[in-house]
Amino acid sequence: MSDPLRPEHLARALNTLVPAGADDADLYLQHSTTESLSLEEGRVKHVSASTSQGIGARVVKGEVSGHAYTDRLELSALLEAARAARTIADDRGQRTPVNIASGHGPKALYAAVNPAQGVAMRERRALLEHVDRFARELDKRVVQVFAGLACSHTDVRIVRMDGSELRDV
Repeated sequence: MSDPLRPEHLARALNTLVPAGADDADLYLQHSTTESLSLEEGRVKHVSASTSQGIGARVVKGEVSGHAYTDRLELSALLEAARAARTIADDRGQRTPVNIASGHGPKALYAAVNPAQGVAMRERRALLEHVDRFARELDKRVVQVFAGLACSHTDVRIVRMDGSELRDV
């Protein structure tokens, strides 16, 4: 499997996606993770984690807009989505190829770090247990404590038809 996020693969997908005379086009890449823990009656009762990812292709030509999406991060799936979006926008003709230079993405305004990666599960559990003890110590009438901890991390990257990139984490 080849990495579709490499600049040359994104350029290939854009060149497949964008027909001559297109008004606008882009690739939208997203990767999201979510995790949650819940504590009930002094014990962790629920733990969940999920990951979602995908690449969307969009092209606008006149009054027509073509969209396609894949959740498979493979070059073949990306090219298939690009062809589908292009077909919807009614491709007719040729255009100048897009070039994406490696390492010339947008300037990072802050670190693209998932803060949950640095916190071990035992530390998260200890935090919930601390909340449980704290609530019970505040008032002896407290007999039930429900506490939850959740985190979400999303990385979005948009590559425009002119080869420029936008990113947000």
